[in-house]
Amino acid sequence: MNAFGIDYGRTLSIVSLREGKGSRARTRLVGDGFRASIPHAVSAPLSHPSLEEPILWGSRALETSAGIPALQPTESSSGIWLGQPGAPLFWRGLMRRLTAYIGRVKPLPSNGYDIVVAVQADNLTQAPEELRDLSHEAGFEAVTVVPSPHALLCRWMTEAVLMPQGEGAQTIASVCVGDDSISVCAYRVTMNGTHIPQVTASSRCFSISECGGSWWTTRLLQEVASRWRETPDMGDEMALRDAATEFGARLSRASESEQVEWEGPLAERMFEKLCLSRRECQDWPEVAPLMRQLPDILSDAAQAVSGRERLDLVLVGGVGAMWPFAAHVAATKGPIWQSGFPLEDVARGAACWAEAGESNSLMLRLDGSPSGFGLPSAPSSFSSTSLTLEVSTLVTSELSLEPFEMNYDTASLQNNFSGMGTGEIEESANDTPDETEDEMPPSQRWRAN
Repeated sequence: MNAFGIDYGRTLSIVSLREGKGSRARTRLVGDGFRASIPHAVSAPLSHPSLEEPILWGSRALETSAGIPALQPTESSSGIWLGQPGAPLFWRGLMRRLTAYIGRVKPLPSNGYDIVVAVQADNLTQAPEELRDLSHEAGFEAVTVVPSPHALLCRWMTEAVLMPQGEGAQTIASVCVGDDSISVCAYRVTMNGTHIPQVTASSRCFSISECGGSWWTTRLLQEVASRWRETPDMGDEMALRDAATEFGARLSRASESEQVEWEGPLAERMFEKLCLSRRECQDWPEVAPLMRQLPDILSDAAQAVSGRERLDLVLVGGVGAMWPFAAHVAATKGPIWQSGFPLEDVARGAACWAEAGESNSLMLRLDGSPSGFGLPSAPSSFSSTSLTLEVSTLVTSELSLEPFEMNYDTASLQNNFSGMGTGEIEESANDTPDETEDEMPPSQRWRAN
């Protein structure tokens, strides 16, 4: 069975395709034809659209004034994109994109494709049912909705089998930094050598709202715009946002007080250079909720599953994990693990749900409630029964995996995001059979010059 994993936020989505299982699995990032991250934007046709009607979708929609982009996160408006008429049109465009990507075969279970959508913890009440309605209207047969911390844990578990860490239990936290909020969950995990680790307990899913990648990007671009004498063209919007994400990654590689200069679009037109350090950015009001709440949340989550506040490992991923803030705070609670490209981790993990999540479905509840060690379960707003799929008892991967302590004062992590921005994404997986992203380990891709 193959699976599409979708990290569905408010302003953008990340889509990953996992073909096959175990050591033979291939995982690749599916963009919109222009960039890896798919902006939530569509152009609305004059009449009610059918699946066959052409609509501008994703990056293409931002090139026209007729686009209906997702609203920017505000204090009064947050959560994943469910609004009319944009969200239904976006899901119709997503169905067309995925169908074209796999060779004009619809991504349905009857054709050998599962769809797993990861959402942040603050969206686990009504969002799953509404997402199922949107996807069904767009032509998808069945969609599984999982909490994003569980998806990130699956991302790690399917690779942990490659580097056996002995037997015994570990306390692991998953910190998913989305575009609009941050979700955290802790787990008690028993390592089983070359087998998928066994989850024996999980805390409830915690959430930090009004904080995340889109908030920090918006704040940075406000700083950039204040140094312009002219308004940028509409077509520059996504290039600016891509450059802002790259700026966040450069902050991650810099020391706390090192000044990082804006080198993105229109830098030559600025009447004053923009240079910021990580310390200065951490003082932004948009970062304050994370700095204030994350330490206590990690301690409480760890205490719930292990009786102690110290964590053996903290996983940090998601679209907002390209910025350094969450990893910097989490490093005070335990060793940090990040892949080579944190932006895609939640989507990749969602695509691994059938291999790692299903085998731990009793402990990884889809409503984000706690489990194990006699912990009381929070009332769930929707069924936590997941799909019954065949699960391999031995899952391996070609990717290397290594936990590491984040060291922001060295140049050991160097990133090159060429191709992440406006680079062309392949239109079909079948057009490039010899190309696979798994040939280079993530830890090497992020560190490569």
